[in-house]
Amino acid sequence: MTWAIAWRRKTDQWPRVKSGRIPGTTERWSRVDEALRKGFRGLPGGSSLARLLAGRRQARGGHVLNDSRGLAGVVVKRRVVDDPFG
Repeated sequence: MTWAIAWRRKTDQWPRVKSGRIPGTTERWSRVDEALRKGFRGLPGGSSLARLLAGRRQARGGHVLNDSRGLAGVVVKRRVVDDPFG
């Protein structure tokens, strides 16, 4: 999540599968997505970059629907009473 938050602060957008290289690393967002999907690097699998970030965005007051390619969909804002990430 730290890489995604840093990306967001730098670009004003959440990273997508096709966002390329993660600054300061040799990693790519596509490889992070693959690890989340297939369970590499000790992860359980069955997730994705889009799902991980949707959970973060939802916690901050919006729900984002993404398709399987990581393309941003519709954003629906809602009020969050206690934002733990505030």
